[in-house]
Amino acid sequence: MRWVLLATCALALAGCQTSGEATPSANAATAGAPPANYRQLAADYVKSSFKDPYSIRDAEIAPPKPGTGPSLNSDGFTTPWVVCLRANAKNSMGAYTGRKVTALALSNEKVVNAWDETQYSRMVCEGVAYTPFPEIEEKRAAR
Repeated sequence: MRWVLLATCALALAGCQTSGEATPSANAATAGAPPANYRQLAADYVKSSFKDPYSIRDAEIAPPKPGTGPSLNSDGFTTPWVVCLRANAKNSMGAYTGRKVTALALSNEKVVNAWDETQYSRMVCEGVAYTPFPEIEEKRAAR
């Protein structure tokens, strides 16, 4: 019985060997065209995920850029588009925290992953060209 288990493990691991060359996975999808509604997708994410979305100020967003490669997310393995945004919002204690960077992974017209103020979000969003993002800022006069 032990040798059957050992042989099965050896065969399974043998399938993991590579020749050193990177070959694209047949299951990996490409990024495709950038989502035209990325601003609305980002706004919807912020309104449903931030602790106090009505306190946001100094918001900015960058246009989508292709992700760094296929990743596993809610749509399976895809190469998502990455949208970077930064904003100053209140935390759970009611104090403004300063402008924080959030990276959103978009695939099939939805947000499939997000990284809020992490090393990854700062790295992937470094050097992007931000523009104002008033869609997520509460209109002060409307209150």
